[in-house]
Amino acid sequence: MYVEPRLVVEILCNEVQTSPHYPAGLALRFARVKRYRTDKSAEGADTLDAVRMLQRAQRSGSLKASSTLPGIWPNSA
Repeated sequence: MYVEPRLVVEILCNEVQTSPHYPAGLALRFARVKRYRTDKSAEGADTLDAVRMLQRAQRSGSLKASSTLPGIWPNSA
């Protein structure tokens, strides 16, 4: 499915996993909507590269559950 980027949604998840089932090659485990970000434009949202950085941090063990990484999520303030 393809959508037009208009609404920014803040998503929480337990883990970012590699997945052969999705075009990006990633899946969010136990994903849920935290809130709609009416204060952000689609251009200000994080990118797939940021999610890949999060996955690398999880794999290396430098990220604990429910941690936040401002360096990885520069647009998430």
